[in-house]
Amino acid sequence: MDARLGSAEFDGGGGSPGYGFQTLDLDGASRSKPFLHGARDIPFHWHREMEILFVLQGTARLVVDGRVCLMHADDLMIINADVPHNSMSLSDDTLIAGVHLDAEHVQRLGLPGFAERAYRCKSFLHGKPFRKVVLPMKAFIARMILHDTRRPEDALVRATMATALSCYIYRMLPFDPIAHSGGPVRAESRERILRIMHGLARPGRAPALGEIARAEHVSLSHLSRLFRAHTGLSFRDYAQNVRIDGVVEDLLTTSAPLGRIMDERGVGNPSVFFHRFRRRFGCSPAELRRLGTAGRPADLPEAMRAVARRRLESYLPELAAAAEAAFGLAAGQHHVELTALHQPPTAKPARG
Repeated sequence: MDARLGSAEFDGGGGSPGYGFQTLDLDGASRSKPFLHGARDIPFHWHREMEILFVLQGTARLVVDGRVCLMHADDLMIINADVPHNSMSLSDDTLIAGVHLDAEHVQRLGLPGFAERAYRCKSFLHGKPFRKVVLPMKAFIARMILHDTRRPEDALVRATMATALSCYIYRMLPFDPIAHSGGPVRAESRERILRIMHGLARPGRAPALGEIARAEHVSLSHLSRLFRAHTGLSFRDYAQNVRIDGVVEDLLTTSAPLGRIMDERGVGNPSVFFHRFRRRFGCSPAELRRLGTAGRPADLPEAMRAVARRRLESYLPELAAAAEAAFGLAAGQHHVELTALHQPPTAKPARG
């Protein structure tokens, strides 16, 4: 197959790279979006779509719904819809592939209850036998990312992979029902944290935790524990990271002086800010501005593209077995019935 990696697939997700809720730019027909990226730090965000990702090489550290997850090569995870998460690459050679799926759309297509399930899928927690279960998912995602430039129908083929992947997940993966009213305390606390995260993403001085606690009518200690439980970070570290991301965005998209940017973004202690900035990006804000968009690469160098192609193509031989698992009839066919029997049109009575 004359495969290539299209530039559109090097997108970690649609919308702003900052903290908060994201609206993803999904394909209109399949309501899906494959992605592939190298070593990147993706801040906390959430979206209405489920996300399936796996590591092609390298190591990544994610915090998903307050739980720290360390992922190595071949590890795969499903992040369910509306779950806050982030990603930090721990090695320069990290490559991560995945796809976003609109679960509500899949349910409307004919998989009853698909969007009402919280799928349990973290291959690094399930043990070695589970790696065989997730292998077909990698094959479907790999085919969604690889583009056969010789075939005009390839876009339709790749869109079909989203359907196959959804069917496979529906048939094969363990899940918990999403409790809309069964866990009011947890649902309420999560909504509170999401609301606070959304507020912190706005430009300007970030309110102190005590101010937020008073506005939320809870104690400071309770809100502090709640925030760490849901995000995996202290409120202070989280707010500092929000400010850093805001400064980076302004550095790369405006010509405003750094001092004014820091003031508008609510940076209170410059020395702490510069220390954290250099520790995260390996350079000063001024150096990052000189690097321009190279400081946050949207593409991969050709050598890394070649590695990604080889890794993704290694999963393609699994497509036949993956399709059988997704679309084949279950063993023991006593329940299988014939459908769509042809009915000839009723003859019209002859006119006298």
